[in-house]
Amino acid sequence: MLATEFATESVQPEQWWSFEYIDVICVAAQKLHRCTRDLELRARMIGTILQTGVDYNRYSSMQSAADMIEAVQDDREALALLNVLQSLSGLLPAIADRVRTDRLNQHIRALIALSRPDEN
Repeated sequence: MLATEFATESVQPEQWWSFEYIDVICVAAQKLHRCTRDLELRARMIGTILQTGVDYNRYSSMQSAADMIEAVQDDREALALLNVLQSLSGLLPAIADRVRTDRLNQHIRALIALSRPDEN
């Protein structure tokens, strides 16, 4: 529950975080992602990193999100992540060129491909 609250508060539009604090949010979300086996929570942490990275134009966070998306290979985890990414689909063009499509789980591949302007 605390991790869910963290994810919700981190991306509130009325919040304004400093550039350095975005890195703190990213690192905290990565730690929460690593320490849980809850697939929905893991997906939510990736979504938090993606959203804060794109909202604040923080390239290192966007790259972290892209790397974490690529690392998801388990089908069940990919489906949980797909659910999160679909709700954030407007942000995907910002990281689509950072993700190597050939390394993506089949469930995520099509959504990322649709986010690339050169593939539409």
